[in-house]
Amino acid sequence: MAKVSIIIPIYNVDKYLDTCIESARNQSLEDLEIICIDDYSTDQSLEVLRRHQIDDQRIIVIENTKNLGQSYSRNIGIQKATGEYIYFLDSDDFIEHDAMEKLYFYAKSRSLEVIFFDAQLIFESETLEKKFMTYQSERSHTYEEESGEKLFQKFIENNEWSASPPRQFWSKNFIDSIELSFWEGIIHEDELFSFIGILQAKKTACIKQRYFIRRLREGSTMTMKQEAYRLESILVVYRQALEYWLTHHFMEKTNEAIHKYLMKLTRQIKRLSMHTELLNDEVILQHMHTLISLNGIDEHAYERLLYQVKKQRQAYEQIILYGTGQMAEEILHLFNRHNISVSKVVVSVKTNEKRYFYGHQIYTCRQIKELAATSLVVIATSKKYHQDIIKHIHQYGFFNYIKV
Repeated sequence: MAKVSIIIPIYNVDKYLDTCIESARNQSLEDLEIICIDDYSTDQSLEVLRRHQIDDQRIIVIENTKNLGQSYSRNIGIQKATGEYIYFLDSDDFIEHDAMEKLYFYAKSRSLEVIFFDAQLIFESETLEKKFMTYQSERSHTYEEESGEKLFQKFIENNEWSASPPRQFWSKNFIDSIELSFWEGIIHEDELFSFIGILQAKKTACIKQRYFIRRLREGSTMTMKQEAYRLESILVVYRQALEYWLTHHFMEKTNEAIHKYLMKLTRQIKRLSMHTELLNDEVILQHMHTLISLNGIDEHAYERLLYQVKKQRQAYEQIILYGTGQMAEEILHLFNRHNISVSKVVVSVKTNEKRYFYGHQIYTCRQIKELAATSLVVIATSKKYHQDIIKHIHQYGFFNYIKV
């Protein structure tokens, strides 16, 4: 039995695969196995794997007989793994030299079922760097030895939830004990895997170490434009997560956190469902109830907001985002995709626990009141707070605003 099984699903990444495999082979922890699943690649990926396999007996190569997707490949890797712990590495990324050693002994000494950690980012172009500048690769907090429920609560409360498997280190016994696997046939499969996994875990931790190096490149799952497939996948995630929530018992604070998480998914679905004409009839019928229920809530809000901001931004020197909740997060990402720059992020009352929001320092209106005359404020909060917020910003001279 190896200490760690590194599972790498592979599809048409021959340009990046050497770097990925070498980072796994060169780990300071030598007692590991490297399970590589080639998902019927049409480039030289399999040849690269075979070359490495000749030099390193720890490498296990599995060939899919047809293209079956990342979830299927990861599930095969879980089945074949003999390690005490499992790490999922994407084939165009890589890891620090001592990552497996540090994670293994940290988890082993504390009998942890999963560790969450941070990432470094490498951008292949300035365009991608600008597009994903708000991608959250680091968390602001360290959480030591929490139950999965409590850790999930804190992640949601502090906008630090990331479902990315390469930022997680799992106990193989735990995965087997709850029969945890990746939902096949969709993208965003990591959302369900991580959501269910963390909520069932009894001993977890989150450490501020950037062991994983993510490469943001054109053509990856994260950067590809495939709205119809993405929408179909998130609909599956939403429905399965909702069903899981309704059929399990959780603490009150966990229920609140899950509700916030699902609301974030609904906003993604509403935004993407503008593209329902790209879905086939079978998919639309399958998810009709979800689409109708979610889109009944002002489905064109984002379109109207973009129109208003683009129309008015030339008249102001800066755009200020009011709020640091999930709606504000969605608006910040929306603006970033449409090249709309946010100058400041403001709240009514600033706390010491949360000083930054996706790289933006958080201010109060009082701290930046000198900008009032030249600013357009976008209020990104629940409607029930709008009246109080408008009164508050008026106190400091902010009279130019748009409500989401």
